[in-house]
Amino acid sequence: MSRIRLFSRIFIDLLDKRKMPTVKFDKSLVTADVKADLLATIKTLNEIPAEHVKAVYRIALSSIERGRDLYTFQTGMERLRLNHLDKRDISEIGLFLNNRATTLIDRNKCKEIGFKRARWVYSGAPCTGSSFQDELHRTLNGTEFTIADGINVRGTAIWPGMERGCKCMSKSMIEGLFE
Repeated sequence: MSRIRLFSRIFIDLLDKRKMPTVKFDKSLVTADVKADLLATIKTLNEIPAEHVKAVYRIALSSIERGRDLYTFQTGMERLRLNHLDKRDISEIGLFLNNRATTLIDRNKCKEIGFKRARWVYSGAPCTGSSFQDELHRTLNGTEFTIADGINVRGTAIWPGMERGCKCMSKSMIEGLFE
């Protein structure tokens, strides 16, 4: 067993024993597609060296399954001792991964309930990914889209909250209510 794997197991076991108060969260909402997206997203992060991907995945998954417990992510990443990342970088990565997972979980819940359409809601706070991202998201405010397909931008489907630095969200719409 690698040192990183051993460390991450010991760390997660210690956190479970501390019984920190967290939000009650149904772990079954973190489905296989959410886990697969989490791993794929972590692999694309330039800040995470390839040899640490699995350890970061375990830490991020634990954070998500604890109901967006960013403290778990922050302390786990600090203990990995990735010297090129400071606390602010770690915090930003943790928020991005948790927001992305939450968006996928919410999207799955909406589909399960039967919602088909949603409206993009710009938060009012600038999206920090890029000036293009913020301007685009500001213009998308109020735009209706299908939950399954998202909004097509330059040939890529996007959803509120899925991109790095995005602070937007969506409002599900009940069909036929205001027609």
